[in-house]
Order: sequence, then C-alpha cells, then structure tokens
Amino acid sequence: MNYKIILSAVMSFIMLLPVCAAVTAYADTENQSVGEQIEEYVSKHSDTTAGMCVSVFNKTETIYSDYFGCIDLENNIAADENSVFEWGSITKLLVWTSVMQLYEQGKISLDEDINNYLPDNFLNNLTYDEPVTMINLMNHNAGFQETPYNCFLPLDRLDRLEPLEETLSKYQPSQIYEPGTVTAYSNWGTALAGYIVERAAEKPFYEYVTDNIFKPLGMERSSLKPDYSDNEFVRTQWDKLTGYRPDNVPVPFAKKYAGLYPAGACVSTLDDLTKFGRALLSGDNRIFKNPATYELFFSPTSTYTYNGKEIPRNCHGMWMIPFEHPCFGHSGNSGICSTYIILDTQNETGAVVMTNQGGEEVYNIDMMKMIFGEYDPESYWGTTPAAPGGSYRCARTILKGGLKLYSLEFISFIGSEGLFFVTDDSTGNVLTATTDYIKTPESVRIFEISITMLWIISVLLCVIMILIKLVQKIIKKEGRPLGRWAVTLMISEIAVIPFGIFIGLNAMRNELPADGFFWAFYVIFALTVIIGLLAVSGVILLIKTEMKKRTRAFNMIVLSTAVISAVNIIYWNLCVFWIT
Repeated sequence: MNYKIILSAVMSFIMLLPVCAAVTAYADTENQSVGEQIEEYVSKHSDTTAGMCVSVFNKTETIYSDYFGCIDLENNIAADENSVFEWGSITKLLVWTSVMQLYEQGKISLDEDINNYLPDNFLNNLTYDEPVTMINLMNHNAGFQETPYNCFLPLDRLDRLEPLEETLSKYQPSQIYEPGTVTAYSNWGTALAGYIVERAAEKPFYEYVTDNIFKPLGMERSSLKPDYSDNEFVRTQWDKLTGYRPDNVPVPFAKKYAGLYPAGACVSTLDDLTKFGRALLSGDNRIFKNPATYELFFSPTSTYTYNGKEIPRNCHGMWMIPFEHPCFGHSGNSGICSTYIILDTQNETGAVVMTNQGGEEVYNIDMMKMIFGEYDPESYWGTTPAAPGGSYRCARTILKGGLKLYSLEFISFIGSEGLFFVTDDSTGNVLTATTDYIKTPESVRIFEISITMLWIISVLLCVIMILIKLVQKIIKKEGRPLGRWAVTLMISEIAVIPFGIFIGLNAMRNELPADGFFWAFYVIFALTVIIGLLAVSGVILLIKTEMKKRTRAFNMIVLSTAVISAVNIIYWNLCVFWIT
C-alpha cells in the first residue's frame, strides 16, 4: 500500500490526526519572506480554498498573520479577524492544560488510579486489574475501544445535550487493551479527563477553562460551552460559518454540537488560538505559576525506540509528529473545520492554521511541510525503517459489542517508505503518530473476510429463493420444495441485515441519540434466538422426517445459510446488546 492510501485511511477512520513540525524557515529567512512564501503558496491553491487563516509567532510577537477566502462562499462572506473556526481536537490541549494546572495545585495526581477522582463504581467498563492513571489518559493508552455513541448532536436536537457526567456514564466503551500497552486515540478518554477536572475544580469544565485559561490570556472571542451560549460574539459568528469538503462542496449537515465537548468543541478566532499557543510556547505564568510545570508538561510520557534511538511520542497529551525535527502540539478535525497548532520549542516558534474544510490537507499538512521542513527518516533513525510485512488492524477500533464489524479493516505497510512509523520489536505492532496498528495473523484475516463473504452470499441466496417461492405462489405453480419452516428461517436471516445497517448508519452519523436506535440490538437478539430455534427444529425435521432427495437438499441448503448467519451474528456481536 502506498503512502497516500495509508494517509487517507488514517485521516478517514481516526478523523483527528495531529501534526507537529519543526519551523526551520525562520532561522535563515527574514520575516517578510515567510509571509511571501505563504501568500505565494495560497495563490497556487486558491481554486480549492474555502476559508483559511494562518499565523506564525514566536514567544513575544506574531511574525505573520493573514486571512484568505470565505467562511461562506455562497454569500461571499470573507474570512477576517472576526471569523471563528472550530478547534476540533485541539480542544484536548485545554483538557491537558487544565489537568496540569490542577496538578500544580496538588488537586490531581498524574500517577494515581483515576477511580480516586470519580464517583464510586462510576466506571463499569474496566477489564484489567492494572489501574488507569491520568498519564494513561494523556497518552491515549488507557485501553478503551472506540465509541461513536452520542459524540455529536444535530443542530435541531440541542435538547439532547446532557451534563458531561451523564454522557460519559451512559455508554462506556469496553477496555480492550491492558493500560499502558497499546496507544489508541480516544475522545471518550479525554472527555473522562475533563470530567475529572470538573470534580477537582467543583465547576463545569467549560467554566473552569473560561476562568483559568480564556480570561487570564485575554481570549475574549473563545467559547467552550457546548452550545456557545456563554459568548454572544462567538455564537453569532459561528452561525455564519459554513463548512466545506476539500473540493469546496458545502457540507451543511456536518455542523453539529459535540456531546463529548471537552474532546473537541472549542470555537475561537485565529487571534485567540494564537494567544493560547504563544502562552504555551513562552511559559506564560498566567497559565502555570511554576516554570517547572512547563518543563514537566513538555517532557515525554511515551516514546518511540528504534535503531538504538529514542524520541518523544507524547508529552502529557501533546503529540510529537516529525517533520525536520520533533515539535509538539495537536491538530483538530470537526465535520466542517480542520486546524493545527504547532510549537517548535527548539527554534522557539509556532504556527496556527484554521480552515472551514473538513479533512483539509493542502494547508494543514502540505503547507506545514513547506514552512517547517519535511520528515527525513535518516535524520531521526540514521536509516529508513523497512516496511513490515503482514496485515495490521488499527488499534482505534471496536472489538466488543454490536459495532464490532467496523474492525473488519486491514492495511499493509508495504510501499510506505517515507511515512513515519516504528515497528515494536516485542509485539510486532506498528506505532504511528496517534495510534498503534496491531499485527494480525493471516489466519484471522482470512477467517474474518471468508465468513463475511459467505454471509453475504448466504443472505443473497435466501433472497433469491424467497423471490422464486413468491413468483411460484403468484402463478400457482409447484416448484422448489420450500415449506413454512424454511421461508420463516430465511426471512429471519434477511431481517438482520436492515437492522444492522440501521444501527451502523445512526451510530456513525449521530442523527439519533443512542437511545433512539439501540433498541435494534434487541431486535437482532430476538431474531438470533428465532434463527437458532428454527435451525434446531430443522435438524430434527431432517432426522425424523421422510422426504424426497430434492426436498432434503433444499432444506439442507437453508439450514446451511442459517448456520452461516448465526456464526456471523455471534462472532460480530450483533446480538450483544449488553456491551457498548
């Protein structure tokens, strides 16, 4: 698989790929030339630009800042200093900054079991005895699987917005990895850390951030409250914002409220995000009182090791992604915006990019390479890591519960030279920027693909046989010997599919609350019981009843489709309504 395919897979499934880079352009060029380079780059890509704003700064001042394109192409509303954009997952840095503030005050320990900060029996999703710590949440290696439930709310369903405690407790993702062993990017884990901040600070998370980050830094045009009702300017400007695809096609229905808002809901102007970035870069005492807290914040909590060298992977929630040399920060993707904040502590410079295009790469990735220098594996490892063979499954997936079928995705790293990754010698897993890829035995891959293909074939066969039976009944012609037992069994098998599709579409689109479609798991469970009972009765029928060879053959075919359907339903957990 080539570089573009792998990058596309990471961007589409994870949706929130953080990028940091080393700003080397400022070491040898004048400030004016930096702006000229950016403007020349923008002019080359104006045809695919909706709205974009960018700032480059050092510890004391903004080196360059400008706005391009429109926040609403149809109404020709230009992007300017009053425009607001969604931070997406950059919001997570507000969580980790808040955690470090409370750590500095002695209210939160980074190494204690997080159950010490939660209500009794709050977490019912833990599988392993190893305690989960705040460091695990920061490193995204607490072991939680992905969960799409109630992450976002349609604009017309603000009534569904619940307090953070209720949102987190209602649908808890299963813990599928032992804490500290596998990195799997987790919005739910970050939101859980935000809830711990709430309990330690004794106020809602958005109020804490407003009082302890926004106000001290003069970020008057920023809002983190899920409906933005605490800042009239932000709310008014956000209503004007239209989101687009990278090809400038509008995506109006992608604009939503965030249920797990601490993981990705902040909205602000470019100037305010720049203020936040500069404060982190400069060690501003309005955020942390003790300079040692900044030093700790930027120290590694997880690392990559390869070829005898060790480099940071995560620093208390800030990711490192290598360009010319390691930097720190975060990216963000919402349905309508893509953003980046990049802090180069080595050259004491930073950059912020904000666009109203979901999954945008021209500015959020490629322009950053132009500014900060491209990743050269030899400068990190002294050689280019060889692409590992075999198949891999993204660790950020669902392995338990009714959405397990989403784990049926395998990738190969063959032909991926130049893409940043490290192979873990002890596990064989591939470690990338924000998540691991689990080495999967070829036998597992073949088995899962085979049973799924057989399921598709068996359901299609059931549809065909029922249609033939229906036609024969209409024309009153005796044909293939399919009795009521066989027809009922095949209808039950077919019925599972639309309910499964209904669940999958609603889980990923978030058009309904989980309560609005979770009932379908109970229906599939009931259908599974019916399939099982009918299959058993079919076996008894075949054993005890005399029948023609042709009739027996058709009944055995129907029985085989039932076995295939049952195996898939059970293996893919479609009937498991008790696991979320």
